[in-house]
Amino acid sequence: MLEIGLKPDLVFSDVIMPGKINGIELAEIIVARLPGVPVLLSSGFTERAIIEAQARDNRPLNFAMISKPYRKNELALAIQEALRGPST
Repeated sequence: MLEIGLKPDLVFSDVIMPGKINGIELAEIIVARLPGVPVLLSSGFTERAIIEAQARDNRPLNFAMISKPYRKNELALAIQEALRGPST
């Protein structure tokens, strides 16, 4: 999508993905190319430990997060909050 110039309204990704990059790295690439695109990441308990380890290494998580398992209404609320952006 990025290569052909489309701008997503929201990026929703799991932290752990198959392949060479994780969801955090994907989000970082997207917001570097398209600043202001909201990102919502999904994580289970194991992935959360990875995120916390990154934070300890001074790599704070700058994206909204929803923990698994989640219900549809929780996902809907998380999406609404991500689309609103960070509170000021």
